[in-house]
Amino acid sequence: MPDDSEIFNPEIFAELADLRERVRALEEAALGTAARPAVAASNDRRLTARETALREGRSVRRLKEAVKDGKFPPPDIINGRWFWWLSVLERFDRERIRGVARTPPGSKAVALAQSESTS
Repeated sequence: MPDDSEIFNPEIFAELADLRERVRALEEAALGTAARPAVAASNDRRLTARETALREGRSVRRLKEAVKDGKFPPPDIINGRWFWWLSVLERFDRERIRGVARTPPGSKAVALAQSESTS
């Protein structure tokens, strides 16, 4: 049976900490901020329309309108009830954040889009 020094090798933990720091730095460089960890498969769950609306800070009606307009991910519909997987919503949040990060306020893209919408 291996002794504790073989199982809890401090060199391995130091290497893992270094790798974790390097990944965080890469995420920060690529995304502007370190990404939140994704939902583990064991923690993933379905949210009802009411729970999802509460999470998004809007009413169920506005949530369904956003789905209809293509501005929110489509739900899984089971027996007429709408459900979203938490992992899908978190992925949508990350994509939404990346989209905002790519067009900072005052940028030429935002000014161009605003001028096109007013004309």
